[in-house]
Amino acid sequence: MKSCHLDTLPPASLASSGKYLVEITRSRYTYQNSEYQYYLHSECQDCVPGKYKSIPGSSSCVSCELGKYSPTSGATANSNCSFCEEGKYSDTVDASVCKVCPLRKISPAGSDNVIDCLCDTGYTASDGGPCTACAVSTYKEAMGSAACTACPENSVGPVGSNLSTSCKCKGGYTGADGVLCTACAASTYKSDIGSANCTACPANSYSPVGSNLSTSCKCNTGYTGSDGGPCAACAASTYKEAIGSSNCTACPANSVNPVGSSLSTSCKCHAGHT
Repeated sequence: MKSCHLDTLPPASLASSGKYLVEITRSRYTYQNSEYQYYLHSECQDCVPGKYKSIPGSSSCVSCELGKYSPTSGATANSNCSFCEEGKYSDTVDASVCKVCPLRKISPAGSDNVIDCLCDTGYTASDGGPCTACAVSTYKEAMGSAACTACPENSVGPVGSNLSTSCKCKGGYTGADGVLCTACAASTYKSDIGSANCTACPANSYSPVGSNLSTSCKCNTGYTGSDGGPCAACAASTYKEAIGSSNCTACPANSVNPVGSSLSTSCKCHAGHT
């Protein structure tokens, strides 16, 4: 819709012309002399972006409300004024564009003030300062300046996490994402971060509670092999008393013991020897 204005007095140059009708400058103005009544009609102009006019006549264009904007020239209805999108705001009437929230901040649709821009999930601020990402192993699920929440014990999450389920059990621990993690049992291990189950050590090997490497699995007494397995039983007439990858030790001369012996005292003298 266009806005038109009516003035009661023409320019002096027109009034002195004495003519009944004068057209000037692309018909922008007309002048009528009839019983000494003078009229100046201005050309109708489009309502500027940020405004609209829904009825004909000489009334002024109406401004879009706070929290809204209109990029359209010549808008004819309030429906041309749209709410600012999420992450933007309009704190003035007759806005043709919305302002963007500061970095890492977001606002609900239709916001009309910069204070509506709150720290996004995964970010926090103190004393009205800029938003910073939640530190490693913390998270924040709600918008605003609240502090980030620590992940459950024995779990980790990346910088800027915005969900509790971003917290995943670290190596050596298992459990669902976002909940308390439990240590892998003895003779099991878990190398990766996440909710996977712990893996059993190879046969005849042992690892302590909460092991996070396959090499934590060490051969039992009476067995030998590299850390992480496989482990082989000590041969007859040998033994191994310590857990680990050391070699089996030979029994003293003229003594014997069974396969897989774990004590030196398992070496027994042959018949005829003492």
